[in-house]
Amino acid sequence: MRALRVVALSIRDFYEEMFLFVPLNLVWWVAAVLLLPLPPVAAGLYYISHRIVHEQRVGADFFKEAARDFLWPSVRLALLDLAILSIIVVNLFFYSQFTNWIQLITILWIYGLILWLGLQLYLFPLLFEQQEPKALTAVRNAIILVLTRPLYTLIILVLALILTAVSFVLPVLLVLAWPGVMTLIGARALATILEEIRAAPPQQGDQAK
Repeated sequence: MRALRVVALSIRDFYEEMFLFVPLNLVWWVAAVLLLPLPPVAAGLYYISHRIVHEQRVGADFFKEAARDFLWPSVRLALLDLAILSIIVVNLFFYSQFTNWIQLITILWIYGLILWLGLQLYLFPLLFEQQEPKALTAVRNAIILVLTRPLYTLIILVLALILTAVSFVLPVLLVLAWPGVMTLIGARALATILEEIRAAPPQQGDQAK
């Protein structure tokens, strides 16, 4: 199954590049505590994963380069992502207060929350697939990927959540491994989809052009 292979290869990639990821994961956690520098740090970590998945050379210099070059795109994407989550949470809370049929609308917002969680797999990796990184384009394409590949996305998301739960039980994994493994899963999940799209035969309409 593709989704299982994505997660298995991501764990393998982390193991092979452990000495690179561990200090970068610590940087990620410091940024998470400070909050403000987290988006560019996340971009740097995702870029390392992007290069690993595409079998390119990696090193700490690439992390610094991406954190600098993707500073504003990553900040805009993070703010847009947070805005979407805020809208979902507010509506979930609002409609859950009703005691009549209107409360059923809550179900739609629960689906919206699941969709948002699925978006997290693809958002930052999509930045590195654009000629000019744009937050709105990344969000739009992530939504398309989730809606066109719901089962694939859901399985990977569930597996990622299981790994997250295990990491919380074993805090050493949470600190030293979790950020890197999650970025690898996202990068490889996207790369697998893009490989399938590029390998797909052109449709009749495309051949006629």
